[in-house]
Amino acid sequence: MKKYKYIFYYVSILYTIGTSLWSGTIYLFMRHNGYSYSQINLFLEIFWLVTFFAEIPSGYIADKFGYLKTIMASGIIRALGLIILALSPMNLLWMTVSGVLTALGDSLQSGTMTSWIANKAVEHGEKDQLGAIFSGYSLIGRHAFDHGCHLCWG
Repeated sequence: MKKYKYIFYYVSILYTIGTSLWSGTIYLFMRHNGYSYSQINLFLEIFWLVTFFAEIPSGYIADKFGYLKTIMASGIIRALGLIILALSPMNLLWMTVSGVLTALGDSLQSGTMTSWIANKAVEHGEKDQLGAIFSGYSLIGRHAFDHGCHLCWG
């Protein structure tokens, strides 16, 4: 179970770092590339609307195709959406496609790793370890992201 715990930590933390960087910079990035405030808000509206509707099917997809495959697809789809946004500034159609892809990638990630580690714990008869795993991740995440840990960020 120790191996699975570390996979959970690494993948979850890497995804959290990516999401944190995206959340903190997307508005600035789009503004720097010449998008108006209304265009940026439209992008974010598309993102959140698609995310809302894609959450439930994403759980089914993860159950059907596998959690690690889904998390990899999530990263690829999200990256593709952001690449489209970066390479086609000031194009409303491509901005919309980017918002949809980025949201689908985000939705596919939502809860995937948590379900994966919970299923691994059940498979190995170690459900009692889940509390420690989740609190360990929470502690690591809180320390690294809330306090700007110099050891974590270099």
